[in-house]
Amino acid sequence: MSDNVQEYHPHPLGVVPGGVVTHSTTILQRVHDGLGAFAGLGDDLLLDILSKLDAESLATMCLSSKPMYVFASTEDLWRPLFLKELGEINKTKGKWTFLGDWKSTLIELKLQQRRQIPHAEDGLTHSPHQSRAVSLSLPSIPSETLFSQWLNSTAGIDEEWLKHDNVPRVEGATLSAKQFADAYERPQKPVVITGLANEWRAKKTWTKEELGEVFGTQLFDAFDEYSGSYKMTMKQYLCYARHQRDERPLYIFDPNYIENGPTIANSYAVPSVFPQCHLAVLGDKRPPWRWLLAGPARTGTNFHVDPNHTAAWNTIIYGRKKWILFPPSVLPPGVFLQFENEEDAGTCAVDQPDNVMAWFMQWYDDIKHIPEYANSVQECVCEEGDTMFIPDGWWHLVLNLEETVAITHNFVSDNNLQRCLNFLDTGLPPFINRAGPEDINSLLRQRLSPTSLSTVTQSSNDPTLSQRQPQAMFSTKRKANNAHNSNINHQEDGSNSTKKKKQTTTFSFNFS
Repeated sequence: MSDNVQEYHPHPLGVVPGGVVTHSTTILQRVHDGLGAFAGLGDDLLLDILSKLDAESLATMCLSSKPMYVFASTEDLWRPLFLKELGEINKTKGKWTFLGDWKSTLIELKLQQRRQIPHAEDGLTHSPHQSRAVSLSLPSIPSETLFSQWLNSTAGIDEEWLKHDNVPRVEGATLSAKQFADAYERPQKPVVITGLANEWRAKKTWTKEELGEVFGTQLFDAFDEYSGSYKMTMKQYLCYARHQRDERPLYIFDPNYIENGPTIANSYAVPSVFPQCHLAVLGDKRPPWRWLLAGPARTGTNFHVDPNHTAAWNTIIYGRKKWILFPPSVLPPGVFLQFENEEDAGTCAVDQPDNVMAWFMQWYDDIKHIPEYANSVQECVCEEGDTMFIPDGWWHLVLNLEETVAITHNFVSDNNLQRCLNFLDTGLPPFINRAGPEDINSLLRQRLSPTSLSTVTQSSNDPTLSQRQPQAMFSTKRKANNAHNSNINHQEDGSNSTKKKKQTTTFSFNFS
């Protein structure tokens, strides 16, 4: 586990970690008195109770005392309350603007609704709402939970995380489709390809200054890994992204950007080095396979293996991304496979820190200090215009280092078709998500051409294929996971029962 010491910005309401600073009896008593009957519950239970309240009740709790104001003003309480309203706002084509924090944004919306006055026009020039800033003479509020949330939401990106770069880079102008397949796709090796987007219209027109205007009123899915997606315009999202201080910022991860905005298809083209995808034969049964991505610094995706054993490419329109990848045989540090039944290899959940920044702060140092990781990890920073190729079966994590917009496509070619079909038939490895209709395996076999199926038959006779089969990968990974789990103590939040589960994080602090 990482021993990184994190600098932090002082909490505006005086929250400090209770286990680090010695507090006077007077301060502790004032906090205790201010919380009243809730004082003995513990931070997590208190926040859980507050999360059950509606907006008016939560606002009333803010008025009860100074310590309660701090707890009841937590962004994690107000964000879901606003997002719950968002569906109805979109139905009525209502307008809203992020005002620097979720509480101010929701209260302003409620006030405008009562007055029946249109909410402020959304726009990128709107700065955080200063008139609602509250100046309170607050004592130090010792809370590990609130301070951990604040640290995650304000911690900077450590330059040490960016130094290691061992993914090969090649110039797209000199790379043919055959060279790409022979050197990288068939042997399943990650690579960064430069220059593939040089002629894209998106590269020239999707600028930070104009992006909100380019997409107009089109709604996009702003995604949270644990609570779902929420629709907003690009202009609304960018206003939010540039002013928020969420622990887990919303991240646009939209699979329907072309269906909802057909002209976007003219803004880029699939680079010629990448093969056609066999899943295209599924037509309207094809599972999601392309996404528009947009997010501020600290957003990204936790460790995962792409669904259905697909490979992928990811091109940055503007911004920068840090990539960490591990081959199929290595379970990344901080990732734990939870089996519901030791005898049932087909039921598995993935447990890891609940946001990318928490993973870096807690686990990144293991890459340098543990030989298994140091010898297998692939790391790089992709810049504007770079394209990352992610081979099928590889674990990967991505961290946006600044505001970043990208396009990504997943695909199945001749080179990974056998592994895709094996996965669809067996469900192994079980930590890979299966996407598409229930009968996708039989449907795909029915619609594939004889030529494609003959490719599968030929590849099944490849003597090296068994080294890359999902079952072989899974067996290796399960052994590694058992050893990993036996040597490291960790806590988990059992509130998520899907394949990905949240993990409690702990930190060291530097108050200098």
